[in-house]
Amino acid sequence: MSLYNPSLVCLVARIKGLTLEQKRIKNKIKILPEKDAWWFLKLARDLAFDSRHCLLAYGFARDVPYKNIERKSKLKINKKKLLNIVQEHRFIVRAVAGFNCTIVSHQQRSDERMMELIDGWLNV
Repeated sequence: MSLYNPSLVCLVARIKGLTLEQKRIKNKIKILPEKDAWWFLKLARDLAFDSRHCLLAYGFARDVPYKNIERKSKLKINKKKLLNIVQEHRFIVRAVAGFNCTIVSHQQRSDERMMELIDGWLNV
């Protein structure tokens, strides 16, 4: 994988944008009365959910083991959302086939095969 991958740069920018917006909303929640803050709390939670899946997609693309990213998470992962992020950014991923890692373009893989790769990455 090259040092400069435009898809990964776009994904990092997306992660940073989501986290900045989440911080801005949390600051707004502190100002609002408690009865009016429920909508912003839901929005902040949704942004956190999206940024988590973007971070997981980034780790998948960089071939970082899942257990190194989230050691004690009890939250379920939406695999379809993760697959959608992988498809959106169409970056080059490493296909783990019996511990032999090869670089494979996402465009050469079907959705089922990519879901198998994501399942394998989550379970390793």
